[in-house]
Amino acid sequence: MDQTSAEKEINRIEKQLDATNPPAGKPPVKRGGNRAEQPGNKSLDAVLVTAVLLFVVAATLVFAGSLKPDQRMQLTAGSIGGAIGLLAGYGVGRLRP
Repeated sequence: MDQTSAEKEINRIEKQLDATNPPAGKPPVKRGGNRAEQPGNKSLDAVLVTAVLLFVVAATLVFAGSLKPDQRMQLTAGSIGGAIGLLAGYGVGRLRP
């Protein structure tokens, strides 16, 4: 049986696709990489820096004498709550697939 031009074109495209795909089996292993370069660690660094900054803001507000005690307590509680929420959100995000 003689193949039509459409069948020949399909076979040619399939051969091209097969040639560009890597062979089946285990993926290649990367060696010698720095773990700090992974995206997950970069986001952890950003979360930790932000949380530390929020704690610093809370500590600064404790020593600020220009605010009323109620205002100081509210700003301190908000900063600490923000830091804890940020860390909890990051933890939940890491646990979810």
